[in-house]
Amino acid sequence: MANCEASTLQEQVQERQVTTRTEKFIKHKDDNHFIINMYAIHNATLLRKSLPRYLTAPKALHQNRQIHHAKVAAGLRVNQTAKRARAQEKRKETQARNAEKKRKRQEAIDSDEEEEIGDGEEGGDDDRVRAPPAKQRR
Repeated sequence: MANCEASTLQEQVQERQVTTRTEKFIKHKDDNHFIINMYAIHNATLLRKSLPRYLTAPKALHQNRQIHHAKVAAGLRVNQTAKRARAQEKRKETQARNAEKKRKRQEAIDSDEEEEIGDGEEGGDDDRVRAPPAKQRR
């Protein structure tokens, strides 16, 4: 580049009033060469129309896009297979843990029912077995 420096000072304006603060601005030494960020300008289409095609032509990221795509896809297939296997293992562990919790819950319910049956008086109105309260969903 042209080794431009921040050599120009300009006073800041705040609410239409000139302040005592100053800002440094770049004074360009070469006004014939520019760098334009075409992806950050709101009128990039107008710039593309006015500039020659060789300046705005997109450049390929990879020489052969299909080969690159095949390599990336092969890598993802391997990763996805391993990821699915880990997810399946985790799913089985969770199902086993939930089945154990359910079994323990059922055992607790069954033991409570046995205690209620054993505690009841013979010939009384409370001879029937009461079902445990329905479990509320969260």
